[in-house]
Amino acid sequence: MIVPATPLAPWQVIVGRLRDNGPMSTNADEAPAHRVLIAEDEALIRLDLAEMLREEGYEVVGEAGDGQEAVELVQQHPGRFDVVLMDVQMPVMDGLTATGHIRRIEPALPVVALTAHALAQERARCEAAGMCDYATKPIKIDVLVDTLLRNRRGLARQDSSPVAGRAGTQDIATHQ
Repeated sequence: MIVPATPLAPWQVIVGRLRDNGPMSTNADEAPAHRVLIAEDEALIRLDLAEMLREEGYEVVGEAGDGQEAVELVQQHPGRFDVVLMDVQMPVMDGLTATGHIRRIEPALPVVALTAHALAQERARCEAAGMCDYATKPIKIDVLVDTLLRNRRGLARQDSSPVAGRAGTQDIATHQ
């Protein structure tokens, strides 16, 4: 078990603020920038994910509180996002349904599931919806960065199935 040297806020524990192999990097030059849309209904988790990604050199250029907002952002800003981090369980429109809509709008846009479930059934549901990969909660930043590097627009696998066995800027697009 990793014990932090300084107290963490509750949402930091939820998304796993510590790396498995040591403290988070603060050097933005270590990770290539790519533009991320975060779709997560929990505002504190969304805020912390955005902060962690920015610290790793990613540009969070969109945030959505539900699947419908994510679909609308992709529709309103074609080509703006390099990857979507999509919570599976959200109000209004869940992440699975939203991914289907996004696939019709931008078929090559990688959508990575954020889920609390690591069961084979959940992986199969994500695959069937068109998600290309997944990250389980609590999110560990090193695992998330590896997942994002595998799933950049243009580098993502042509089939949209998840990989088996795997557990910036101020210019932010938001749903109005």
